[in-house]
Amino acid sequence: MRSAWTAITSDKTERWRGAETALAAKFGGHPVAVMWIGDQVTDLARRDRRGRLLGAMRQTDSGDGIGVDLFLLPNAMYGNWDANPAN
Repeated sequence: MRSAWTAITSDKTERWRGAETALAAKFGGHPVAVMWIGDQVTDLARRDRRGRLLGAMRQTDSGDGIGVDLFLLPNAMYGNWDANPAN
């Protein structure tokens, strides 16, 4: 069952903030992601110098951090995993 912050949307910012809130509630403090992995730049976050989320990276952004703490991996099966005919 999906919680309210995992609603399907192309902008993942609210889900990321929901994850931060859940981690802070469980472990305390102010969690900051140390690595982001996605198959397109919009899966990666733009952050300020303190690590706070500003929103999803855009195609037109400079790409600062790619290869340092932001990583792109190819997706061999693009699209919905549930619709995979091999399942």
